[in-house]
Amino acid sequence: MTGRSIAYQLLALLSLSGGLAGPALAGAGAGDGSEMIVNGVVVDEGQIPWQVLVTRTWTTDKGETWIGTCGGSLIAPQWVLTAAHCLEEEGVANKAAEMEVGYGSVHRNKLKTVKVEQVIPHADYESKGSDIGLIKLKQPIGILKPIEIAAPEIDATLHAGNSNAAPTYTVSGWGRLLDVGGMDLESQFQQFGAQAAQQIAEAIYSPEQLRKVDLVEFDVKDCSELYQKAGYSGPTGTVDVERNICAEGKTGRADSCQGDSGGPLVAKVQGRYVQIGVVSWGHSCADEVFPGVYTKVSSYTDWINDTMHATAASDASAKQ
Repeated sequence: MTGRSIAYQLLALLSLSGGLAGPALAGAGAGDGSEMIVNGVVVDEGQIPWQVLVTRTWTTDKGETWIGTCGGSLIAPQWVLTAAHCLEEEGVANKAAEMEVGYGSVHRNKLKTVKVEQVIPHADYESKGSDIGLIKLKQPIGILKPIEIAAPEIDATLHAGNSNAAPTYTVSGWGRLLDVGGMDLESQFQQFGAQAAQQIAEAIYSPEQLRKVDLVEFDVKDCSELYQKAGYSGPTGTVDVERNICAEGKTGRADSCQGDSGGPLVAKVQGRYVQIGVVSWGHSCADEVFPGVYTKVSSYTDWINDTMHATAASDASAKQ
């Protein structure tokens, strides 16, 4: 049971050259699709302008270079909302110099990048499971439209209609298309040749084009009970009914997966898009029984706004 971030050793990543489009992958003999993230579709340019890709590159004590990727959302010209587990390791915040944010396209190879000035995981992540964090960019991104973050009244609006109809959401990211666990994908596809096997593995691990999928809310109390009975928990505990949202496929199996951590879960409210959740964790991906678990944004609206304002005030004071 882990968060939905993903990391690759650089040498392994560089060995996977090229790419493979979705239709080619589907025809490449990747099985019957029973474990695929179903109902997901590629995103066209401009459809989800607030989506960003958070990348961290670091070197271990052994001299190994790793790359980790997460999702994120632009919530103000100079601020990105993401998951805390994308921003720290063993209670220590990642170095801002190790991180950058990609924006401006649905294609990985067309993303513009901006450096990171400050990394702010929530102080209660380790102790209380507050899996949410902020990234301050070194310069504002003025060409993109930020996403509105949900306040408590938005949640009330979402649940004010038909009590028998659960709210519907959309989650997006460049994460895995298939929950492969520790499987060596390249060896599984050797029948298609070494080069094709590498391309298939890369297309599954880190698809080139942004994808989205529609989900429906799963009752959070039932979700918490389900995980507790099974003995599963996330990085810092089980499902918190006050600070988490659970969601599953709207029509069949669908989910976020590794590499989607920190990405936005959004809803359309009165004609506008609002970010309701942040991709956090879950048991497997698109599991038949267990829904995905998301950080509930409205539980942290004050923290988000207060942190951004305090940082801005501190910066202004430092310049005087």
